[in-house]
Amino acid sequence: MLELPAKLRHHVLELAFCEAARTSTATHVRQGDQDSALADAHAGVAGPPRPHSSPISPRSRGSFETFVRPPGFDLERAWAEHSLPDLPSPDRVAVTVLADPVQAALFYRLAASHVIERAEDGDSAILEFPAADAAAGFIASFGALVEVLDPPEIRARLGEIGRELSGLYR
Repeated sequence: MLELPAKLRHHVLELAFCEAARTSTATHVRQGDQDSALADAHAGVAGPPRPHSSPISPRSRGSFETFVRPPGFDLERAWAEHSLPDLPSPDRVAVTVLADPVQAALFYRLAASHVIERAEDGDSAILEFPAADAAAGFIASFGALVEVLDPPEIRARLGEIGRELSGLYR
């Protein structure tokens, strides 16, 4: 089963909810925008609701789009129904890595959803992945900036990936 990072799951669900609201309501304003409009009204500020643009919706690129949450829409229930459960995976793998000291901050920011423990030196950490191939693929994308210290299976898989790439680009 494909496991999406929590932030990406949130964006995908937000887009799905926006699409559901779009088909059931003509005017769409985000709940936060409704709150802002209500606060503006109480403060005596006139004008339309503040626009909201979604960075992942192709319809909103270059424009602002608003929507109203449909009456009776229960976001908490919808989230529970459409979220992927955080099921334990028998294939989960913990990987100890050492990041290049100059690039460690960037690496750990990009790997934040996988970090379960970071050493005091700031350069090494233990990351968790849903499967060995996911770990190897993610870490391989950083090239020589990240070294896997453990487990040996992931080190071996990264060696295979390196040989395959080296053979391809000779």
